[in-house]
Amino acid sequence: MKIKRKDLLAGIAVALGPILLKLLASTLKIKILEPDFSKVSTEARIYAFWHGKMLVPMFVHRDQDVAVLISEHRDGEMIAKIITKFGSNSVRGSSTRGAMKAYVGMLRQIRKGVSVAFTPDGPQGPKHIFKQGAMMLSVNTGKDLYLANWYTDRKWQFSSWDSFEFPKPFANVVFAYERLPALQETDDLEAMAVKLQERFQYLEKRCHDALHSS
Repeated sequence: MKIKRKDLLAGIAVALGPILLKLLASTLKIKILEPDFSKVSTEARIYAFWHGKMLVPMFVHRDQDVAVLISEHRDGEMIAKIITKFGSNSVRGSSTRGAMKAYVGMLRQIRKGVSVAFTPDGPQGPKHIFKQGAMMLSVNTGKDLYLANWYTDRKWQFSSWDSFEFPKPFANVVFAYERLPALQETDDLEAMAVKLQERFQYLEKRCHDALHSS
């Protein structure tokens, strides 16, 4: 049977990717600003970070059994296999494919006491536009939202739709969270989405300023 080039490259990425990423993670100098929500929680949390900045949260929350929402698209399969090597699991689906299945899957994880993670501008953008999945989950479970963002002094930035950021080996990274109270049914989610986008910008600026002041 003839193996397609894309399938071969995906297989290599799944086999070698986790090894190389763990090696990279071991070289990074990651500073987490207060409040620090990086440790395992006794209660389920809803984490959110941009699609293009998912790499460092994966390092920070390694081996915490966080359920990550991953697209059912082809590339999502590769990402799902890689994150399992970092001690997380995946719920498959997205706003563009399998949305209800994905939402129910994340709801079940929360009800089991498992923290979940969203990339609210994924799987295909628009970049840095907060979609409503994480907000609806917060409304329906009464769980707070934990936004996460980071900044590094040295990185590669891909020309993908999400401008995926990849810290270079031995880079300094500053990582920050913001905890937002659980949303209510009476909240205007469209207005809240704009507010959350602004909070992500603030978090990145906070990380930037902390890095350059040290």
